[in-house]
Amino acid sequence: MQKAIFGLLLMCGMVLSAGAQQGVDMPKHVIRVSGGVMAGRAMTKVDPVYPPEAREKKISEVVVLHAVIGADGTVKDLNAVSGPGILIASALEAVRQWTYEAYVLNGNTVAVDTTITANYSLDK
Repeated sequence: MQKAIFGLLLMCGMVLSAGAQQGVDMPKHVIRVSGGVMAGRAMTKVDPVYPPEAREKKISEVVVLHAVIGADGTVKDLNAVSGPGILIASALEAVRQWTYEAYVLNGNTVAVDTTITANYSLDK
């Protein structure tokens, strides 16, 4: 259990430091929009690769991610909220490639703070 928690914390730290190293420009004005609404606005979705080790261990779970979607519809910031550590890296890699229809508020496109789920099911 401690190894799993340590692995998850290590992975989150690596993801956060990678974002800082890339000099991600965070939007100044961000509104909160539910994950369900944003799921309906997804234009490009790349399915996450099921890690072979997770498949062998029959891990079938959901990874929950926190994201900031820029006014241009691209993923600007992304980090894991919950899910098995073994699945997080592939979920992050896939979702970084997603694009969304721009969110318009009062006639202006705005950045969005939202939640994204990546489902890993052995039934697929």
